[in-house]
Amino acid sequence: MATRIVGNRSLQHGFGLASVMVAIALSTLLAILASIELTRRLHDSAAEATAHYLLTARDALVAFQLRHEAWLQGVDIQAAPPGTYAPPPTLNWVSGAGGVQLMHGTMAVLKQQGLLTAGQPDFTPLGERAQWLLVRQGDCPGSDCNLQSYVYTCHPVSAQPSSRSAASCLTPEGSRAEYNPALLGQVMLSTQGYAGHDALLEGQFTGPLFNANKAWFPLSNMPGHAVVAATLGVTPFGQFVRMGDTRHVHLQDKLSVAGVVQTDAGLLLNTTVSPGAPCLTPRVFAASAANQLAVCSGGVWSVSSGASVQGVFTNLVDGAHVAPPVCQPPATPFRYVSLSAHDVTVTGGNLDVHGDVGGSVGGSGSVNATGNVSLSGTFSGSFQSAASSTLRVTQSVSINTNHRIEITSAGPNARASVIQGCLS
Repeated sequence: MATRIVGNRSLQHGFGLASVMVAIALSTLLAILASIELTRRLHDSAAEATAHYLLTARDALVAFQLRHEAWLQGVDIQAAPPGTYAPPPTLNWVSGAGGVQLMHGTMAVLKQQGLLTAGQPDFTPLGERAQWLLVRQGDCPGSDCNLQSYVYTCHPVSAQPSSRSAASCLTPEGSRAEYNPALLGQVMLSTQGYAGHDALLEGQFTGPLFNANKAWFPLSNMPGHAVVAATLGVTPFGQFVRMGDTRHVHLQDKLSVAGVVQTDAGLLLNTTVSPGAPCLTPRVFAASAANQLAVCSGGVWSVSSGASVQGVFTNLVDGAHVAPPVCQPPATPFRYVSLSAHDVTVTGGNLDVHGDVGGSVGGSGSVNATGNVSLSGTFSGSFQSAASSTLRVTQSVSINTNHRIEITSAGPNARASVIQGCLS
């Protein structure tokens, strides 16, 4: 019995040690798996944060293009009246591959414009810094002027978090030059369809919305960079205008409306055409450099130089008040006043009648000693004026400095009429 008892205790002791070893191994394995899962979650969070950073920068770049659209498309904004356009930043276009023009910018420019908050980080969680690029093609300004824009990471999207030290898009070294496909894919998924990358085609950035030449970007030959499209009008969804929509609607083509176009703020014609310059579309209206309304007629821009009537007043008596017209420069006011009803008494001083008298005289008379003839009686006959006989009628009308009608001589039935307005 004693021997069997000792043997059972030894056996029980052996099983207890094995259980401890298994428990330690399982704990270690669970710790390793938990560490791997934690690392994966941290990387996924960094990829999502990188995508959010790029989308925030994209929104700021879209606003930058809307603010400076005319300047970016090559319009001479110096000739426009002060305050028409926002002052442009101190950036220049440079020549790029394929005959395009390139404008490079940093997040600092968007911060200076007030389009990013001052606290916006300069570095993305993955891929180091982010910068932006504008690409201009075609004849600008003009109908074939094409403007593209992108936000991109300076380094490939790798498993290495940002070192927050690179001052620009420097060539990455070591593990930072090796992109992580899983993390790059997570960035693509988190950018709402706007993003692309250079991991598949050498020398090209490809995405659902664009295909861009990598030579335009100041990047290394390493693949795995993330780029987000910020071109105006490029969107995978949300492109439809809804009832009550408060977004700024930017169209790159004509707008056709079957009914009446109504606006509460007015119609802005953001043009500075020159009268006599060529135009393409008949009956299109535009604003001239002199703030006049121009219309495309006969292949050239024409500006109306007529008058706009602001008031017609009739049956005005002497002394009636007429408010003056109000004109915006360079237009000038005009007034035409005339008599619409005359009332004149002609006195002797205004009569000069002479001519031949024919007929007979009946009565009695006498001749005195000096030869004077005195005759009393009646005259029966006719009077005929000569060609030089005259009858003068004098009456005039004007508006005095107090804007009142003055009729001279003013009979009680005299009336005046006034037409006034502005001459362009």
